[in-house]
Amino acid sequence: MRHLLLYTMLLCGPSYSSDTMRPEDNPGVKLFEAARYAEAEQYFIDNLNAENELKQLSHRYLAKYAILKNEGKTAIKHIESALLIPPNSSTELMVAAKAYCTQAMQVSIFKALKLGKKCGKYYSQAADIEGSDTDALKQAVFFHLQAPSLAGGSKSMARQYLSRLHDISEEDSRFAHVLLTEHDAGKQEAQALADRYAELDYKKPENLYDLALFYRDRDMPNKAMDLLLIIVNKQSPSPGSWHQTDAMFQLGELYIQAGDKIEDGIALVERYLDSSYDQYDRHYFWARLRLARAYQLIGKQEKYSEIVNVIKAQDYSHDKHFAKAFDKLID
Repeated sequence: MRHLLLYTMLLCGPSYSSDTMRPEDNPGVKLFEAARYAEAEQYFIDNLNAENELKQLSHRYLAKYAILKNEGKTAIKHIESALLIPPNSSTELMVAAKAYCTQAMQVSIFKALKLGKKCGKYYSQAADIEGSDTDALKQAVFFHLQAPSLAGGSKSMARQYLSRLHDISEEDSRFAHVLLTEHDAGKQEAQALADRYAELDYKKPENLYDLALFYRDRDMPNKAMDLLLIIVNKQSPSPGSWHQTDAMFQLGELYIQAGDKIEDGIALVERYLDSSYDQYDRHYFWARLRLARAYQLIGKQEKYSEIVNVIKAQDYSHDKHFAKAFDKLID
């Protein structure tokens, strides 16, 4: 159950469209978005006694930083303080959902069920705010579709939110529609629907990215590679978007796994690393380890050792799944 909550949490990408103040104009937010986290943290700590809007923003970003560090209790403390200051945006409510999902991963299954319900409550509240954006609706669909009923999941609620999402943006509803179809009708029907959606045009790289990973996770690497290649080659209106950049890593990894395109895979992962500077990005360390292993596959042991030593010198303790895998490798 906790893995389902983590999956839901990771899918969430906060949007600032419904904030009452413009956080992109805030110096602390600029530091945070530039991955200058220590400086951003100090800025927000210094403003915890500011006027309401800045105080609320400070608590929210301290909660986001705690989530990145996998510190659920701290994240909950800050986001609950932010929620005491009205009005509450869909962005804040999604951060609250993430905070409770993060803490659910740290506790026993029984406590996780209770925390999961709070996670779902906040995703639903974010989606229920009038004028909420497509991201809030997506996260509500994903939570209710993935989480068991004991943790607050509801397939009927997932269908309601999917219907609203479709009415606002048909493109944004496609991946959720595939997942719901898989739940209702099985893998074969879901794959057939995914194949139809794969033939359509996409304005947003993230929607095609989600579909590509649907294929990857169901052992259909060739279909995944076809879509990831489209994303990598696409001229995005916002170059440097996370999904478009991460598609380089995903495609490179699949090339390496295929075994006959290892050099091409290495080139793609290296391109990805050229713009990978945030140690809290969930693929920061995994991409480096994949590159090291690829070099090892083609006999470049020196390059392998060099990258492994660079990883060893960094603090990766916040990424518990990576830490477990990497520490086992180097033992």
